[in-house]
Amino acid sequence: MNSKQLTDKTLFISRQLDTSSLFQQLKIKGWCITDQSLLKIEYLEIESIPSSDWIFFYSPNAVKAFAENVTRLKFSMHSIKIAAYGPGTADVVHSFGWPVDFMGTGEHDGTLKQFNLIASGTKVLFPRALHSRNAMVSKGIHTFHPIDLVVYENSMNPAAIPVCDIYIFTSSLNVESFFITNKIPPGAVVIAIGPPTAKTLADYYNGKIKIPPEASEMELYNLIK
Repeated sequence: MNSKQLTDKTLFISRQLDTSSLFQQLKIKGWCITDQSLLKIEYLEIESIPSSDWIFFYSPNAVKAFAENVTRLKFSMHSIKIAAYGPGTADVVHSFGWPVDFMGTGEHDGTLKQFNLIASGTKVLFPRALHSRNAMVSKGIHTFHPIDLVVYENSMNPAAIPVCDIYIFTSSLNVESFFITNKIPPGAVVIAIGPPTAKTLADYYNGKIKIPPEASEMELYNLIK
């Protein structure tokens, strides 16, 4: 984008931004940002946490929902290794003071290949959403023993979104929720956080879809700055 294009833009992103988000810098340049999840999230109380060698988190909400149960159940995280699907999820893991022993790229094939190498033969707990695609288990061959644990419910919560120049979608379910009451105007820039989200977008939108090299806020920001 040239300097003229960097001002007076409108952007939608399907999640609420932190005050420290890189995207907040765009507001200083005159951008109007609509940061709104189109999902209803409900964290669940679970009766117990299964024993495992690894805990693999797909999303920030999975980390937060699991952490609430760790506190409530007084569960010890000692000696358990932690994996995160991408950098954004890893940041939330770190916010709870937990180490990240493995971090994927937010892209399925490469993440599964690398995790298979280090987790072969181990028990891996997957705290996830009720409607998660559970990609590490449902797609491809895995060398580890997965343990499923639903820790939050995610359901569509459609809302009318103002017409924007740029649309950033952070999950497949947000895409589905968006198109219940909205459409993308001609000429808009459309970005998906990763290939699964882009695949869902392609079911509703036949234009060009940009995908960052990894599923992080930095790489999303680099696509539009």
